[in-house]
Amino acid sequence: MTAVLFFLLLMSPASAIQFQGAKSFDMDSAPIVGAAPAAESCPSCVAYKPAPESPTGRIAQASQALETLVKNMPEGENKKGLQSYLRIVRPTSYLSDREVAGSNRGLQAFLDEKMARPQNACLMSAAVNFYEEVEKVSRSRAARPNLDQTAGEGENRYLKAGWLWELALKHAHQDANAAMTLIGMCGHDDRMQSIYPYRDKSAKTRDELMEKRQRLKSEQRDLLNDVSVPSDPERQRRDDRAKELRESIAELDQHLQNGQPRDLMCPDDFRDFFLAGSLGVDADIPVALKEKIKTVQGEASRVPPSKSYHVYGAALMVCQMVEDGVAPDKAEQIEVLASRLYRGIRVCQVSSDLLQKKESLRKAYLADQKGFLPSLDEGDFEKTFRESVRRYVMLELDCQRLKNPSAWDRKFCETYKSESFQYRDPEYAKRKAAHLLMRMDTATLYNQWYAGGGEVAGIKVPCSDIRLTGPSDLMKPDASWLDRAKKPVRWSDERYVNAAKHLATWDIDFEWTKAQHRAGAEFAKKRCRKRAGPESDDRRLCRAPDEGAGLPSAAPKAPPSEGIR
Repeated sequence: MTAVLFFLLLMSPASAIQFQGAKSFDMDSAPIVGAAPAAESCPSCVAYKPAPESPTGRIAQASQALETLVKNMPEGENKKGLQSYLRIVRPTSYLSDREVAGSNRGLQAFLDEKMARPQNACLMSAAVNFYEEVEKVSRSRAARPNLDQTAGEGENRYLKAGWLWELALKHAHQDANAAMTLIGMCGHDDRMQSIYPYRDKSAKTRDELMEKRQRLKSEQRDLLNDVSVPSDPERQRRDDRAKELRESIAELDQHLQNGQPRDLMCPDDFRDFFLAGSLGVDADIPVALKEKIKTVQGEASRVPPSKSYHVYGAALMVCQMVEDGVAPDKAEQIEVLASRLYRGIRVCQVSSDLLQKKESLRKAYLADQKGFLPSLDEGDFEKTFRESVRRYVMLELDCQRLKNPSAWDRKFCETYKSESFQYRDPEYAKRKAAHLLMRMDTATLYNQWYAGGGEVAGIKVPCSDIRLTGPSDLMKPDASWLDRAKKPVRWSDERYVNAAKHLATWDIDFEWTKAQHRAGAEFAKKRCRKRAGPESDDRRLCRAPDEGAGLPSAAPKAPPSEGIR
């Protein structure tokens, strides 16, 4: 418990949450992860079962610690808020820290269950109609919407600011909570989304099924009325076809009665659905921050994507918490805390992977210097090592030695082993090696300059954006003699500057993520409301005539796994 409290204090100097009957401590960036909430403190919360496998990593250890912390907290807004958040995000769904970066697995499980409930048939129907209209009124782009693109501005004037929210309200019959669910069920991520099965009972689909049934019945009658005496092979063919017709007609009869099985496919990441400002003009990050992000992370030919799924996901989370009875301001505070924890876990995972790769290269070099082809002064280990890594990459030895190579590494190896590349490109290998080494250096600087990422009393502590040392400006790490003094021993000026500037891209990710989650949280807390009773989404949406889909089928199918982006 001491370790958990230490981490809570470490993560932020900002506003503190006051516990009733307990000493105050800082919660602005406390880890909001843990196990199932206690039902007596949150009557509307539904307990969930932990994943059968044993999760590992920082999120797992934080979850275990927070389970005890939340359980022993006094009753009040803080406990209610944390319980509601844990009910929705389900941290035990993540078996490792790597999964946190790959998908919103816990939130997706929550949505899968919600949309599959028979009592939410009208919610599923509204979702189908909503996303059909989204497909009609929006466009697909050549690339993901970026920070320079906003609904209602410039080339995007064909979609006014807030168009997506207005469309969701229309299909949710002006119910803000339900509208946020419609957007969030696909909008919480732009790639790793579920496929939501449902049964289509629309008049158009029924007419299509009836037409097909009539064609099959007609063929069946013709087959039965054929009194000719066929040969044995022809008789077998007719018998087989008669069986096929009976089975097909029986299946059509089931679909006519229960609805045609279909899948609701979410918009892809190139769609206008993820265009900034689609939720509203007040659901976006400040222009000044966008310019700062472009300066740090942008390139001459590439503007960073807007990543609006962070805004949508935060709005959904806060809306659900408010619906559970959590005070809007408290829900916003918890969501911003969690966004900081998410980014910390993400940075820890990337940094750890790079440092492990660096160590494996170092060991391989020391174990087999001949394989690295060292030709420089062996007394200068750093210089020899870096040149050896370039040759190491060029000779494809990384493909054979490194464990769990990334998708990028595999692509590189496969390309250079293919028949179309019989000759290796030393310049390409040099660029790849330089980029890999620069990222390793970035991880080294992060490990030296930032708080978090280690262990306290045996508990793994997530990484943070608290920089304890280093230059005053990561983008100008050599601006003064004091800044230059932060350069590690034996590093060249170029090596130091490149690594520090790349570290700035990690650093601003914290600010970016928190700003997006705050924007989504503030949007939702102004519009969503606490439920007066156990009224379901289904009963609210069924007040108006329903013309869309029918009952959802079994639990949604998970999409194929993708790599961490």
